[in-house]
Amino acid sequence: MAHESKSYAEVPYLGLIHFQSHVDTLATIATLFGMDVAPPTRCRVLEIGCADGSNLITMAYHLPESTFIGIDGSAPQVERGQGIIDDLGLENITLRAQDLREVGAEIGQFDYIIAHGIFSWIAADARSALLKLCRDRLTPEGVAYISYNTYPGWHYYEQLRGMMRFHSRGMSSTEEEIQQARAIVRFVGKAVADVDTPRGDFFKKVMPDIMRMSDTYIYHEYLEPNNQPMYFYEFIGQAMQHDMQYVGETMFHAMISSNYPKDVAATLDEISHNILELEQYMDFLRNRRFRCTLLCHKETTLKRGVELAPLQNMKVAFWFDPADPAHDPRLEGPLSFINPNDDETEVVVNLPLHKTALLHLAAVWPAAIPFKTLLDHCCETLGITPTDENATELAELMMKLFMQSFTELHTFQPALINHVEERPRATRLARYQARNCRVLSSQKHQMIRPEDPQTREVVARLDGEHTVADLVAALLPLVDENTLAQLDDPEAALEANIRLILSKMAAEGVLVPEGAE
Repeated sequence: MAHESKSYAEVPYLGLIHFQSHVDTLATIATLFGMDVAPPTRCRVLEIGCADGSNLITMAYHLPESTFIGIDGSAPQVERGQGIIDDLGLENITLRAQDLREVGAEIGQFDYIIAHGIFSWIAADARSALLKLCRDRLTPEGVAYISYNTYPGWHYYEQLRGMMRFHSRGMSSTEEEIQQARAIVRFVGKAVADVDTPRGDFFKKVMPDIMRMSDTYIYHEYLEPNNQPMYFYEFIGQAMQHDMQYVGETMFHAMISSNYPKDVAATLDEISHNILELEQYMDFLRNRRFRCTLLCHKETTLKRGVELAPLQNMKVAFWFDPADPAHDPRLEGPLSFINPNDDETEVVVNLPLHKTALLHLAAVWPAAIPFKTLLDHCCETLGITPTDENATELAELMMKLFMQSFTELHTFQPALINHVEERPRATRLARYQARNCRVLSSQKHQMIRPEDPQTREVVARLDGEHTVADLVAALLPLVDENTLAQLDDPEAALEANIRLILSKMAAEGVLVPEGAE
């Protein structure tokens, strides 16, 4: 089976949303390297090891003209996912309880195949079968996404896995195994925390993370019999044995050697004879422990020098905040944009065209704008005529920022809004998830973990029929009496919190305009 251990029945691997596996991400990277891929809005997608289908269901909901099939070895997981599909009335997705080694030609051909969190965690014959399945079931211009644990970074984590498996051996239940796994990490971590060595530093860093991890993650990452990390070159070697070739990574910026200091980048370019060697050397530098790799047929022609032409047919998004939102881009002088998630990361631009573009993108975030629309907006704002020269100038900036992971590029854009309407509306999928699922999914395929029950209650009611006042009236009876007693004005406090929740949902891409679903 895709997940072949009986432990998946005892400790289900709960479905999650993996933003990097969205077909739009796969299409974007493949297009940049010269592939002529199927558009996400009209494609066939197979996910291997789909668990309860959460990742695939989110895509199927937002891409109704595409077809999705998920397979997983856990029948209870598939049954749960199929129940969600039935509840939502989705007709473009099917889940199957099936061993990946038994999938044959009857399943058809696919433009995209996704295997997240599978490859390292199955036996060697199943890994070979997965690669063979990709070769046999991908269309000629199809793309396969496979994630896996990698060396050298996983060498550090193997000591955790080793001690967890040793200490938890012989326990009477999986629950006790997980408890004892945490216990040994806590014991060793405290014992070496004051030791001024790389090992002591590692435990100081990792121990809080281990304590926060879910039981499901602890079990399947560290206690499962199968978890086989490998070097990148070993993975590619196996892929090549199945007539597959390397396309790239979903984290595009990680492929760019120029993001290193100049002397490091120069040495990398000198010692690397091809992109495969470069990727492996960069893994050594980063101590990388996880990859999300794209593969295609060996016969596919790829362009390794990234060109600007494909970008000009894409959509662009930028989430940095301008230091001066009222800045007139026509005036001389630089304008800074700050990453709201890391105020030490800054983008500074000087040219009027660049300042105008980034100001506009920041204003409409989380939406992405077609490049040509963005160019027209900039030229209209600046009172200039669009030309090939200023199109190239703008494309060069967008590509530079994308290579630094400061902009997003998309081939597909859902109906996003970044403001709260009088009667706010969330997607029907998000409303369902708020009632029935552990996590919510945004239209940008981001996973949202509601921090409090009130967020779930608000999102579940965002059907476009209720004002903020209506939400306050509906939620006030649900507030704990002790909490109410501590508030001078409970209604005002609740309204303020609801408005904060709505603003967050808008920023995260959960809200849709009036009339949309």
